Amino acid sequence: MKLIWLALILTIFSADLKAQSRNRTPTPPVAPPAPPPSYAMEGERAVEQLNDMIKTLGDMEVVVERNDLPRLFLFKKRAQETLDSINKSGLSHMATIRTYQTLIVVFRFSSAYLQRIRTKKIDPQILHITEIVNDIVKQRGFDDSPYTKLTESTFTQVRQLFVELTDATGDATLRSTYNDLLPALADAVVKGSQGDRPEAFAAGIVVYQRIKSLYPFLNSITRSESTFNVVLNIQALTEFYGEYAQRKD
Repeated sequence: MKLIWLALILTIFSADLKAQSRNRTPTPPVAPPAPPPSYAMEGERAVEQLNDMIKTLGDMEVVVERNDLPRLFLFKKRAQETLDSINKSGLSHMATIRTYQTLIVVFRFSSAYLQRIRTKKIDPQILHITEIVNDIVKQRGFDDSPYTKLTESTFTQVRQLFVELTDATGDATLRSTYNDLLPALADAVVKGSQGDRPEAFAAGIVVYQRIKSLYPFLNSITRSESTFNVVLNIQALTEFYGEYAQRKD
């Protein structure tokens, strides 16, 4: 009798649970929390910044004087190298980090140049470029002096550019001039490899002054767009080093 009574209670309880289940309003699913910004989104933002910088620098090139073009050319080249490195190797690759460091240093030591070319017409572009660089510094976490061998880096590049220019023009005078300059270039690179110390600056300034004196000759042998760009790059690196070394000439 007890077993029959217990079975009856269980049957009633089970039926009641089924009825409650049928009448219950379904609970809407809870949306998962929004994911943090992804690495891909960070990369897209970096590419957007650099493209913006390159476009703005291109707009500035149309406005400034010929003598002020080399530094803008250098800015653009460094931004393009960083963009190419992101596209090829990714945002966190060491090669990309190095190109970012070089880009930041070029801007950091170009404040006097940017002040000199300021006009009402290009003030907005200069401010915009400065904001982009400051954002990059903040986002990438670089300190104020991420690169300390600019003498070595600058004159290694200048040496390569002179070789490229000599090969492209086949100019005998240029070849002789480069051969005369080569010992001083090599000295600056060797001393600069130990860091930007007084000996490195002394050697670098010698090369800086000698290349500055060659500007009229270099301008006279630019017979094509490619050689013009090489000369522009030599001048840009030289002017940048002069400002970095705090030269007034």
